[in-house]
Amino acid sequence: VFTIEEGGGTEECVDDSYEDNDGDGIENDSYTTPETISPGSYDLQMCQGDADWYGISVSNGQTLRATLTDVSETGQMDLGLFALEIDPSYALCYVSEQNYLECEYSNMLDHPVDFMIAARDYYGQAEGPYTLTVELLDFEQTTYTVYRDGSSIASDLLLLSYVDNDISDNVEYCYTVTANVSGMESPPSNEACETHVYIEPPDAPSNISAEGGWLNVGGVDYPAVTWSWEYELPPPGGTNVTVDILTDNYPSETTWEIIDDAGNVMNAGGPYTDPATQYLTTTELDNGDYTFIIYDAYGDGICCAYGEGSYTVYMDDGTVIASGGDFGEVEATAFTIGGGRDES
Repeated sequence: VFTIEEGGGTEECVDDSYEDNDGDGIENDSYTTPETISPGSYDLQMCQGDADWYGISVSNGQTLRATLTDVSETGQMDLGLFALEIDPSYALCYVSEQNYLECEYSNMLDHPVDFMIAARDYYGQAEGPYTLTVELLDFEQTTYTVYRDGSSIASDLLLLSYVDNDISDNVEYCYTVTANVSGMESPPSNEACETHVYIEPPDAPSNISAEGGWLNVGGVDYPAVTWSWEYELPPPGGTNVTVDILTDNYPSETTWEIIDDAGNVMNAGGPYTDPATQYLTTTELDNGDYTFIIYDAYGDGICCAYGEGSYTVYMDDGTVIASGGDFGEVEATAFTIGGGRDES
């Protein structure tokens, strides 16, 4: 209970109904003991050094608006909005030292949040009647709809992400997203496609064994256990190599071949029939050393006197093995597939 001096007499500052007038032994003078309040307008009393805290639940998609009118126009009262779940350290909105104060904050989370309203004076000097008005304003929140291959798979989403876990392996799915507000739906977003590729796990090692003994490190023996096991490595797979030929004006003059280090021809192409035409040939090669050789029967290459011909040899991962077009009778490029592997 606080007192103020008026005209030489003493008048008691009488707390309002939200203080401990209900006999429950708890005053709403701390953020730890806020008194529940509902939307409405309230005539209240602030006493010196006695902050007033009120609690209210704000649903997702709602805005909390609080206004405070300092009836005596002391210009000392403050108004703040707090939500510990959103920011445990600072006010979400805070205005001070005015006779009319207004604060509002929207709950943008996907669930209700407990907010607190604080009517106070930071310096603990304000005292007198005030009117507090509390409003909960519904607003049209933007939601999102996810489409997969043209069909809706999720709607009324509030967050900017979504996980689709109802998919099959090795199938491409294409997604678009739309925004929705006030019953209106936007055009679809750009399309994004993805395939979840299933990779077969390798076989388990076999014949694992352990042997206890000693491990010498820097001349000192330490007890140790040595583990060993067997594993049958799968045979190495082949690598696709593509030869991309763009013919010049005399395609019948152009031929090529890929040979291995023993001189065996792995694949060959040409002569060709159509000028200024692209020809693609893919060959699967095992690990090893190879040479790509391109020939021009007339001896002037495939660029640039008689057409803009060219050639490119590349692997599936985009690695370019050889390229060109401006050569004479023949041009050769050696290359290696694979780097070997340690089977020891």
